[in-house]
Amino acid sequence: MEKESSLKLEFEIFWPYLSERARRIVAAARAMTLGYGGVSLMSRVTGLSRATIMKGIKEIKGGKAHLEPDKVRKPGG
Repeated sequence: MEKESSLKLEFEIFWPYLSERARRIVAAARAMTLGYGGVSLMSRVTGLSRATIMKGIKEIKGGKAHLEPDKVRKPGG
């Protein structure tokens, strides 16, 4: 529980400054580092759905998380 409350505080600080896409990627990356239960924990902490976080994990693993600087969407998006 302590881990969850400290993560919540951490994310409350910088969450408003992130785009929707950046939120998904950051939550996914943190879930990956947390290991088992990380997706569920990050879903509770961030309010993002588990499906959204899983989408972010797929983007990271597939090499699709990187965009050119100052771009929010991939070309054609």
